[in-house]
Amino acid sequence: MTKKDKSGSWIAADGSRVPAKYVPRHEKDRERVVNKLFKAAELEHQRLVKLKELIGREIMAYVERRITEYNIQPNKEGNYSLPNFAGDRRVELKIGKFIEFDDRLQYAKAKIDNCLERWSEGADSRLRVVVFDAFKVDKKGRVDVKRILGLRKLEIKDKVWTEAMELISKAVTVVATKQYFSFRFRETAAADWQTLKLDLSAI
Repeated sequence: MTKKDKSGSWIAADGSRVPAKYVPRHEKDRERVVNKLFKAAELEHQRLVKLKELIGREIMAYVERRITEYNIQPNKEGNYSLPNFAGDRRVELKIGKFIEFDDRLQYAKAKIDNCLERWSEGADSRLRVVVFDAFKVDKKGRVDVKRILGLRKLEIKDKVWTEAMELISKAVTVVATKQYFSFRFRETAAADWQTLKLDLSAI
């Protein structure tokens, strides 16, 4: 929508007013194109919002019917995959979790440092690098969640190290969740799955 004042003058980015008759022809043409495309994009966005709501509503309604029918507990993770009868279409819902760590992560780091210091020369230099990289923070002061959690997979038999890993597990806090929908299809049962391109997660 072209910004205009009460007199009909066009309002520029710097706030200045330009009478419509003095706005160059190419500026008016460009304005028309931008407004037309933006309006179309906004309508498409609204349709995608409604589509996302429909998908989530239909999947959860189906799941609720099965829970009632089979008298079972719902999936705690909230992830579901619904294939069609022919096996060539599949709708998936996955829940993404946004994780942060509370102050116990710092206590875990202190215990890990204690281990590395105690092991001294006996500690594998590669392990030191792994630990250093795991606790390295980005420009926003955040650690890499996957690398921190990855430390728990290391098979190290040491009481203090084990305590540190337990602290890391307890420090995990889910601060938000997000739904991700995907539509997969294939021509035959032997073919690879392809994905219908719909960036609904960004909406």
